Amino acid sequence: PVPTHLADKSRADMEVMRSVIRTGAGATQVYHCLGNHDCNLPREEVCQTLGNPKNAPYFSVKLPRGWRLLVLDTTEVNPRYETPGSDAQVA
Repeated sequence: PVPTHLADKSRADMEVMRSVIRTGAGATQVYHCLGNHDCNLPREEVCQTLGNPKNAPYFSVKLPRGWRLLVLDTTEVNPRYETPGSDAQVA
């Protein structure tokens, strides 16, 4: 498990980031993908806080001019997200 002080710092950092993005992005839609820096918090919490579509760690979004954005979760196999002591974490 992640020590409480690290989780608290990650939450505070995420709020600062959200504030900066809201201020600087204006009307531009911003999408987030998970990275190793997000492993200090539960995946569901990070996705919800960042406002990912359907609070999902991976998703696709239709963009103008026929483009599609695919956001992947490359941390899905990270043992830090697994239940401590579970077979998935030990593997």
